[in-house]
Amino acid sequence: MCFVGRARHAIYVVYAVMMQVLDTITELVQGNQDNQSETLNHHIIKSINLIVAFDTHKEADLKALTETKQAAVTILEAMLEQSNEKAREVASTVRRTLNMEELYLAMNRLYYIDFYLQQVWEPSEHGGDPVDQCHLRGGFEMYYVLARLRDLTGSTPPSDCFTNLMPRP
Repeated sequence: MCFVGRARHAIYVVYAVMMQVLDTITELVQGNQDNQSETLNHHIIKSINLIVAFDTHKEADLKALTETKQAAVTILEAMLEQSNEKAREVASTVRRTLNMEELYLAMNRLYYIDFYLQQVWEPSEHGGDPVDQCHLRGGFEMYYVLARLRDLTGSTPPSDCFTNLMPRP
């Protein structure tokens, strides 16, 4: 195997391990508020902030990056699925530590990527396959986290750039 082949294989292995770690963290926090608190105490949100903010200009990397962002945001969704007092405390901590503006910007980027692909995608050039809507799903998951944080904390995100994103109750 040549150097380029080994490098590609190493990148694939790292990506697969990273996705497995994110999925495992999701399973760890889903429905278990003690694990959610413990995970927050170990600064998982800092890592999620980095993943959400990371961007690429290489079209070939867009799908993998979107899938990684989705996996990170799924951790947040799992932490925000309950509606009791402990869930409100978790949501409050998430809201304080999550970079809300980056989450909002990433959501918009994913919607624009999906819109762009819908305009330029030629199924005949891609084996007849339609556009994969992973970017649209990823954007919606980010919107869902923003909406759920608003539901649990009762306040809108702190930035003026998206204060009117969701209607007031």
